[in-house]
Amino acid sequence: MEEDPDTAAAYDSKKLKKSSAQALRKLAKSLEKKMAEAAKDLDFETAAELRDRLIIVKGQLGEKLQPAKKKKLF
Repeated sequence: MEEDPDTAAAYDSKKLKKSSAQALRKLAKSLEKKMAEAAKDLDFETAAELRDRLIIVKGQLGEKLQPAKKKKLF
């Protein structure tokens, strides 16, 4: 699956089920990177949409989306 992660067609459940684990991991990594960039740019709406797509992809891999561990300030 070499779909552009920005298209809704890339998240069609039938296409995701046919995708290899390697392709899904590559897509998840791309989504994580774009989500972090959107958050850094304070584009939280886009970051939330990417997070939702990432949840779908991780679900196909049988994984859960884990929040990042918070760093202690003191």
